Amino acid sequence: MVKLGVQFTLFVAMLFLLLSAQQDPLQQAVRILPMSETAREHTAASFSEALRGVFQSALKLAVFHAVFTWLTFRAFSIHLVYVSTVASAVCSILPLVQVWMVAIPAAVQLLVQVAHRFSSHTSFQQSVHMDACKCS
Repeated sequence: MVKLGVQFTLFVAMLFLLLSAQQDPLQQAVRILPMSETAREHTAASFSEALRGVFQSALKLAVFHAVFTWLTFRAFSIHLVYVSTVASAVCSILPLVQVWMVAIPAAVQLLVQVAHRFSSHTSFQQSVHMDACKCS
């Protein structure tokens, strides 16, 4: 629990610092490097492109998790489809909890449904057996 608190605090602090910076933080970081001005511009452009790729891949991963969760939960008629879909997408971007933990309520629901079907099937068999015994 402490690790989660530290990670969350660090994330919020870094997000605040990046959003409230007057200048581009990437430009400030590149300015520290001992390079010529053209090399700094080229390095800043490369870093910017790499960061853009990282954010795009994170977005693609979140969309994949959301679509896969939605399709799977709809296929098995699980309740709370939309809440689980949003939670899966958010957990894939901000890994405060594992993504598979989103599926725990659905797994419990499926187990309850299977147990209910099994018990109703067993009681139906018992009633048929009892009726057959009464007839003979």
